[in-house]
Amino acid sequence: MTGFASYFMPGLFIVHTLAEVWDASAFQWRLVNVAFAVLHTVPNDGTMLDAFDLPQDRFVRGDNAWRGRPYLSGGPQHSRDAVLGRLGH
Repeated sequence: MTGFASYFMPGLFIVHTLAEVWDASAFQWRLVNVAFAVLHTVPNDGTMLDAFDLPQDRFVRGDNAWRGRPYLSGGPQHSRDAVLGRLGH
């Protein structure tokens, strides 16, 4: 899925693509980032993230950005423009 990640640069949501996989043993969906090593250190706060179980609050899904939930730095129109720009590439 494409959306906006908050764990690359301080204060920015960067367009990024993740996989969402079903974990049948935990009966839940997990966000997975195959571009990371197993652990990723967030540069803006030093948090360690597990590449195979990213926290849902660190990634704004494209459909939520499209609807303006939560608003990115420029508000809902900026969110839609960012998504449309990404879809055009």
